[in-house]
Order: sequence, then C-alpha cells, then structure tokens
Amino acid sequence: MHMRSGTVSLRSSEWGRLGQWLRSLGERFSGRRPGRFGSANPDAPKWRTAAAILLTFAFVPMASGEPGPPGRDLAEQLRADTAAGVVSRDEAAIYAFLALFAPDQLPASYKNLPVDVPHCSAGVVRAAKDAVKGVDPELSEAFAAALPQPCSENFAHSIRSSVYPLIVHYDDATLASVAADTLRLTEEQWDLQVLTMGQTAPLLDGGACGPDENIDIFLLPIDRGTGWYDVVAPNPATFYDDWSTYTMINSNFAVWPEWFTLEGTVAHEFQHMLQCADDCWENGNLYETTTILIEKVMDENWDHYDRAFPVFAKHPYRPLEFDDNWGPFVYGKAQYAFFLRDRYFDGDASFIADFWRNTRSPARGCWDCLPELNEPDIYDAIDTILGAIGPYDHVDSIIEFSRWRWYVGRQDDGNHFEEGGLWPNTTIPPYERFVRT
Repeated sequence: MHMRSGTVSLRSSEWGRLGQWLRSLGERFSGRRPGRFGSANPDAPKWRTAAAILLTFAFVPMASGEPGPPGRDLAEQLRADTAAGVVSRDEAAIYAFLALFAPDQLPASYKNLPVDVPHCSAGVVRAAKDAVKGVDPELSEAFAAALPQPCSENFAHSIRSSVYPLIVHYDDATLASVAADTLRLTEEQWDLQVLTMGQTAPLLDGGACGPDENIDIFLLPIDRGTGWYDVVAPNPATFYDDWSTYTMINSNFAVWPEWFTLEGTVAHEFQHMLQCADDCWENGNLYETTTILIEKVMDENWDHYDRAFPVFAKHPYRPLEFDDNWGPFVYGKAQYAFFLRDRYFDGDASFIADFWRNTRSPARGCWDCLPELNEPDIYDAIDTILGAIGPYDHVDSIIEFSRWRWYVGRQDDGNHFEEGGLWPNTTIPPYERFVRT
C-alpha cells in the first residue's frame, strides 16, 4: 500500500519497519522496555515516548516556521517572553487569567494584543490558582480581586432539579429562562454521559459550595469566555484525586463567540465535572480531548472542526501534552480522541468512561507537583483500554494516528475518520515532498 501522492510513499512492509524503529526510538527516549514502561529507567518521563514518535512521524520539517512577532496573540507572546526569561511561568499564567477576567489589569505591553478566547476558561483559572504563590504581592492581589468566588455568594434566585442533585443560581431575574434551560440541558447531559455512556457521576460537595451539598451551577457575567468549572474539595473517602466541582456559565452572552452555544457549553463543562470525579489533577490540558468529543456526541450536526483542528495539524511534531496556554492547539488534540473512537471502538465514544477511570492516581491536589505520584497517567490508561480489546498500546495508537491524520479533507478516502471528509483541508499536516531512491 502507498500513501497518497504528495506525502510519503511507503509500502506496507516499510511501514512495519518504520513503526518498529519508531518504537525503539521512543523506548530509548523514555527508558521503556517493549510492551510496558518499566525498569530500564523508571524515572524517565513517559511523555518522551509520544514526543519522539510524533516528532519523527511528522515526516517533514515545517514549511513555515512559528508565527513571527507581528502576528502574535497574547498566548504566543507569553510563550516567547517566558522562553526569553522576560516573565516567569507563574507570571504568564496570571496574565493569561487577567486577559479573560480583568484585562485592564494587564501590563501595557500586553493590553492591546489579541486574545484567543478559550472554549473553556477552566484551565486558565486553575493554572493561575496554582501559580499565584509564585508571583509578587501586587500581581497576586490583582488575581485575587478578579477571581470570581461564587460559592460564598448569596444569589437572589435559584432553581433545583427534581431528578438529580443540581441547583442553578442567578441574580438577574431576566435570566430565569436561561437558568431553566441550563438546568434542563445539564439533566440531559447527566442522562447521556453518566447513565448512557457510563461515566462516573459528579461528586456532591458536602455543603462546601452554595447552600447545601448539591452540585452548583452559577450564571455570572464576565468580560470574556463562555464558562468554566472549578474544584471545591477533595473526596476524603478515596485514595485517588477525585474532587467535587462547580460550573460557571458566563451570562454576558454579548461577548460569546458566535459559534458557541449554551447546549455545547453545558455538555463541555459537565464532562469536566465527570473527569474530576475520577482524577481531577491529571495533565490538565488533556481534559479537552474528550470534552470536544462529547460535544460531537451531544450534537451530531456539530461541525466546528475548523476552530482548532487546523492549529493542531500545523504542528505535527508537538506531543499531545504540549500546552499553548489553553489556545486552539489544546482543543485540536481532540482529534486523537476522535481517532481512538473510530479506530478501536467502532465509533462509540463510551470508551472515555473506562479511560478516565483508569487514570485514577494517588491524591496530589495539583497539576505539576509530585509527578511521581501521577501513576497511572493517561498513557497507562490508553494502554489499559486498548490492551483490553487487542494487542495494542498507546505507542501503537500514536503511530497509527500519525497515518490516519493524512486522510482528512480532500484526502479523505472513507476508510479512516468518520467525519474526515467534513474537515477543512487545513487539517492535513504540512509537508514537503521526499523522493525515495
């Protein structure tokens, strides 16, 4: 078999040899023995396996380099300034937060840069909360002043579910119909994601947020974004990192990007709450791989592939864990979840229930601290769910994913991604022609 003209031409036997070589390369990077991570170098970061494979399987150097300074948005500028030592990683996290919640508090050099508003602000909020201890008092105070604290507020109105332990809070009486819609949509997502797909239900908060132990959803206006979730408290009854959570929905609908919907936002944030019921401190930006997939499950007509998939495709050398400050790349990596669904699970997204359950690891209460305790991690979880259906592991999946991602847009052949023909041509990774002699 040959790949399509214009990419790389390799016969089946050559694919096999290349796959074996890539696997050995990944094992050299990670200290991994064939078949499992292990004793050769137990302290080696597992992400290097995936990084080496994705880097090599990009096939080609980028035809165009990273965006230059004139086209930089805030996220790109913060990455560049962090690399150059202009700001610390913690300061960059706080500035990313202020861009959404208090843009007037940004330094002058950042105020006029365009902001790519994330689909969900949760990662920005939680990263800033982790980072605040590492910044100066003035920046810490700006963060504290801008951070919404809905759990301790008294709201004029609320509406309760008669089916599930859910309560929606709001102050503006004109939001009554929106509150009712939010509650109904959340109940529908409970039916879908918990009862039908089998995910772990969100945890009650024991009264730590809102008037009682029920799961709280708040309608509050903010400057940018559509919504987010946040943590409330750890579950003392388990050994792993499951936490109760609440959700915020931005009631300032005038600032919502036109393609965002209340239905999609509720589905997205509810998925985050379920992730936290299994492992709330797994690699944070990887949570978005299944939230975007859930939006597709929720609405078969969902077709916003052009929003993030092209950015992911543009950088095929980046590992899945790469974080662009919660920009489009983080959401574009959902393409890998679409691949897992279509390649290994016959188009059924319910695999994510077992996936997240298999990430449960000892309680840490933070994303970056005590990484040695984050076992099992997402790659272990992929090994587990794939190993249950065949002789596969995460390395196999990433190698094959690197092939599948070429068959999208105009190169779709009907044998790969279910919706690959609907994806824009910009989701085809960039390449240069190589001639094998």
